[in-house]
Amino acid sequence: MKHFYHAEIPLEDIASPAVGARRRWLIDASVGAPNFTVAEVEVKPGGSTLHHSHAYEHAMFVLEGTGEVVESTGTRPITPWEVIYIAPGDLHQIRNNGGKMLRFLSIEPMLKGEKRGA
Repeated sequence: MKHFYHAEIPLEDIASPAVGARRRWLIDASVGAPNFTVAEVEVKPGGSTLHHSHAYEHAMFVLEGTGEVVESTGTRPITPWEVIYIAPGDLHQIRNNGGKMLRFLSIEPMLKGEKRGA
């Protein structure tokens, strides 16, 4: 079992074309998790994550702030305590259209051969 405070882990910028988005890997290979990762993601007001898709399913849990999720069918607002399930292949993007930092957790599988945090 591992115990730590999230702010002990440094934030890293998410690659361009993401704007004003950073993440910290909370759970990954560095703490011994072989099957999944949990990242805390923060998006500054006016910022966004990448518009992308994955070959795997994953989930997001909104902690604070407001924004919108861009889906293949359009956009819809997101608020704290919302859970978002993203199926494999679904295009998605998170945008912060509010006035405060938007923070959410992203829970993803650890893919075979990946070394996140190791």
